[in-house]
Amino acid sequence: MGQKINPNIFRLENTQEWNSKYFEKKSTEFSLYAFKDAEIKKFIHKFFNDNGLAVQTIKLYYLEGSLHVFVSYLLTTKSIVLVNSLNKTQNIKVTPQTKQTSNKKKYNKIKAGVKKYFHYQQLNHNVNLRTLLKKNSLKKAKKIIKYNKQVLQVRRIKMLKYYKSYLATKNYKSAKNIKNNAFLEKIFESLAQFTNKKIKISLTLHQVNKDLKQTLTKKKLEVLKKSLTQLRKYKQNEFFKEGVNTLFSCVVKKRSSDLLVHFIANQLKKLKRHNFFIKFVKTTLSLFSGKTFSIINGIKIKIKGRFNGAPRAKHTIIQIGNGVPVLTLNSNISYSEATAYTSNGTFGVKIWIHEKI
Repeated sequence: MGQKINPNIFRLENTQEWNSKYFEKKSTEFSLYAFKDAEIKKFIHKFFNDNGLAVQTIKLYYLEGSLHVFVSYLLTTKSIVLVNSLNKTQNIKVTPQTKQTSNKKKYNKIKAGVKKYFHYQQLNHNVNLRTLLKKNSLKKAKKIIKYNKQVLQVRRIKMLKYYKSYLATKNYKSAKNIKNNAFLEKIFESLAQFTNKKIKISLTLHQVNKDLKQTLTKKKLEVLKKSLTQLRKYKQNEFFKEGVNTLFSCVVKKRSSDLLVHFIANQLKKLKRHNFFIKFVKTTLSLFSGKTFSIINGIKIKIKGRFNGAPRAKHTIIQIGNGVPVLTLNSNISYSEATAYTSNGTFGVKIWIHEKI
C-alpha cells in the first residue's frame, strides 16, 4: 500500500493540507477548476525552471473572482548566470548602490562636458578655419572637421549609454527592482491571458535558501563544514555546488520532496555517469540526515532506467536513515515523482521523505 499508491492521498486533512482550494457552485465546474489548477502549476514549474529556479511548493486559492498564488522556490547557480547576462545587455550592475541618483549624476556630468567641449571647439574651429582658408590650405581644414566630428560622436555614445541606464532606473529605484519586475510581468501577462483577464491575480514568492546560514548556530555550522570536507572528490564536478545547496535545503526545510525529485531528474538528463551522481546523492544525504540540523527520520529513493547507457533498464533503491513507514497514517511523509527524458530513454524517479513531527 505504501509503495504503489500515492501516500499523500491517505494523509490529506490528517498530516497534510490541500495545495489548491476552491468552491464550485455547480457540479460541472469541478472539472474546469481541476484543469485550470493542473495547467497553471505546469506553467509555473516550466517558467521557473527556464529561469533557473527550482520550485518547492505551489499553492492556489480561488476566492470570488480572484486567484491567490503562493510559490516557494530555490535559487540555483543557473539563475545567477542568467541575471548576470541580463545585466550585461542592460549595462547595469546588480548592487544595492546602483540607484537613480548615481546614473543621473553621471549623465549630467557628461552632458555638461559635451556642452563645454562643443562650445570651446566651435570657437577654435571657426578661428582655425578662417586662418586656413586665408592661406588656401583646404586639405588641413577638412581633416580638422573630420576629427572634431569623430570626437563628438564618441562623447555622444558615452552619454547615450548612461542615459539608457538612467531611463531604465527612472521608474524603479534600483536595478534589483528592474529584474524582479521584468520577471513578474511575464508571469502576470501569461496568467491573465490564460484566464481571459477575468480574474484578479495576486502572487507571493518565498525564497527557501535565503539567509539559511543565519538560522543555523555556530555549532551546526561547524558540523556542516566537517561534513562538506568528506565530499572533496565531487568538488570538481558541475553538479556539486547546486547539489549541496538543494540537498541541504531538503534536509532542513519541510515538504521538500518535489525539490529533490526535480533536481535528480534534471541532472540525469545532463549527465552520462549516472551511477557516480547517485553515489554523490546517497553520501550527501546520509551525511546531512544524521546531523542535529536535519528534520528527517528517513528517505527512500527509487530510480528506474538505463544507467550509464546500459542495454536494459534497472531500478536502484536508496534508503537513508530509519526508513519510511508503510502503514502508519499519522507519519508525516512527503512524496513526489518525476520523469527524466534522456538520450538513453526515460528515467522514473520516486521519493519518500519521512519528516519529524
